Amino acid sequence: RVTKVVKGGKLMGFRCTAIVGNGNGLVGVGCQAGREVAVAAKRAITDARRNVVRVPIVGAGTIPHKMEAKYHAARMVMVPASDGTGVIAGG
Repeated sequence: RVTKVVKGGKLMGFRCTAIVGNGNGLVGVGCQAGREVAVAAKRAITDARRNVVRVPIVGAGTIPHKMEAKYHAARMVMVPASDGTGVIAGG
């Protein structure tokens, strides 16, 4: 949720990040804003579909090595999974 202070009070908006993929190495990330949650989510999904990149897949459908990224206050860590592990998000 983002808020902008204007002459008449506070103007609320929402920001959404969406990640899409095909489960076979194509992944897209999108981030957009809107006055309503549904509008922000729809825009973020559209943006993610336009920004698709190929991620290398090895072995039993995992990434080849550990990856870390930092952008402003956000931090992302991707670790290769052992055989038989499903998708784990968060942490």
